[in-house]
Amino acid sequence: MNKPSTDKRIGASVGRYTIHGVIGTGGMANVYAATDDTGGWCAVKILHRALATDEVAVARFFEEAYLVNRVKHPGVCRIVDDGVTADRCPFLVMDLLNGETLESRIEGDVKLPVVEVLDIGIDVADTLTAVHEAGIIHRDLKPANLFLTFSGDVKLLDFGVGKGKALAGKTVEGMLLGTPSYMSPEQAVGSGTDKVDARSDVYSLGAVLFRLISGETVHVADDSYRRWFAAATEHARSLVEAAPSTHPSVVAVVDMALMFEKEERWPSASALLSALRDAKRAVVASSAAPGVAPMGSFISMLNDLKDPD
Repeated sequence: MNKPSTDKRIGASVGRYTIHGVIGTGGMANVYAATDDTGGWCAVKILHRALATDEVAVARFFEEAYLVNRVKHPGVCRIVDDGVTADRCPFLVMDLLNGETLESRIEGDVKLPVVEVLDIGIDVADTLTAVHEAGIIHRDLKPANLFLTFSGDVKLLDFGVGKGKALAGKTVEGMLLGTPSYMSPEQAVGSGTDKVDARSDVYSLGAVLFRLISGETVHVADDSYRRWFAAATEHARSLVEAAPSTHPSVVAVVDMALMFEKEERWPSASALLSALRDAKRAVVASSAAPGVAPMGSFISMLNDLKDPD
């Protein structure tokens, strides 16, 4: 039997919202299930009290609302309201989603069927294309920030460490922006905001796809510090090393997304999206016919996609 929550916000009112339960807890905020004054359900994200007096933390928290609402795409969960609680903690309000995070879906080193992985990757790359076109870099793409709705949609969550013009260069003291297991090398070494561009999100999506297919993270390490060090200094291993039976078309796409030097990756989320669609076609075709498509012909096609000319 679950123990009752000790969170003092449960049952309390936050503006015109009544808090009913905890959905999740993060480094900067808690997310609660709530109802508004009309009885409609929503999610309320409240900044931790310890950060409520930190001007940069508060600015970054509210910047999430402005970043998210600049993106016109169904793959992004929009902020519908904001405010400050009675104890001076900022909060954001968004639609309450029905489903589960991708992290929950793969709990316990679960691997997903490759076509399902490609479908997820295609949806996320499509959303990232819109995010990048809005001038935003997410910087924390990982399974915990991807939500699978019961209707089959994939939603990109948590722009709390996203980079937009307003917060370029601002960080909360002592906070590592991003998650080591899915972090690009340039982000791991702490490059300035001018060095972390859309290709960093391309790397992170590649790392997510690697995990979904193989059941392993790109770099195997015992703790967060070692994972961070590996992300900053080590080239990613090929997907075929962790999942030898993976179709070569998928290996080629993921490996290119995970290149150490960003100049060698897919140049954009849009280019990665095209490659993932082609890889899915190759996988589906090979499953309907004996044998596997030659690797060389697919690599040639990928090089054509990578070169915008």
